[in-house]
Amino acid sequence: MIGLHLVDYLIFAFFLIVSLAIGVYHAFSGNKQRTTQEFIMADRNLKVLPTMLSLLVSILSAAVILGSSAEVYSYGTQQWFVCLFGITVAIVLVERLIVPWIFPLKLTSVSEYLQLRYSSRLVRVVGAFLVIACGVLFIGTSIYAPSLALEAATGFPTKVSIPIMAAVATTYTALGGMRAVIWTDVFQSVTMLCGMLAVIIKGSMEVGGISDAFHYAQKEGRLLAFSTSFDPRERMTIWGSVFGLGISWAYLYGLQQASTQRYSATASLRDARL
Repeated sequence: MIGLHLVDYLIFAFFLIVSLAIGVYHAFSGNKQRTTQEFIMADRNLKVLPTMLSLLVSILSAAVILGSSAEVYSYGTQQWFVCLFGITVAIVLVERLIVPWIFPLKLTSVSEYLQLRYSSRLVRVVGAFLVIACGVLFIGTSIYAPSLALEAATGFPTKVSIPIMAAVATTYTALGGMRAVIWTDVFQSVTMLCGMLAVIIKGSMEVGGISDAFHYAQKEGRLLAFSTSFDPRERMTIWGSVFGLGISWAYLYGLQQASTQRYSATASLRDARL
């Protein structure tokens, strides 16, 4: 375990301050969040690239990155190939079927569709409760997992990091609404990408270069392609990816509240499908 130094605390504080600053900026710029549509849906004129990056980091949280790293370290690269097929299927389903179906309805929430479909407010309330319950569990995991990893690596206590991150996220969201969330996600996506690249570069340098890194991975049996076996007892197969991950990722990117709200806030159906 290594402790945090002053520079580490300054970097940590910098990222928190930037996130808060984005929320404050959007609270006092443009329409200043005066209407519900501006606050929740950003007046439905979000641009494609920021929305795309926001969608990416809203699903691929720090917990997913940590879990995927542990998966590849323990079982090899088979997950990468499996996810590639699953995500491809999901993208086709979302772009061709789900977005053209949901976007024209101009929804603000998934549960709103349930009331339109079944003409029942009770169904909408039950749907909203389930969305909130799932969201609380997902957000809790997304915050707790990286905090636990931070504590294990540096000794920085989860009892401190979790309240700080939760308070900052709640504050910039409450101040700046959807626009603040989108642009904070853009900032965080760049941060995550730089962090992953730094780990790849540093790790490759430690073993003598990227070719040596692949050599050792191959030697230890970690470079695995996808399996086409129909055996249901096999851990990962292309069929499980297509029919399992494909459908689950289609839900995450097409029908989950965080995703639906984001692509419904773009300016046109063409932008939403992109």
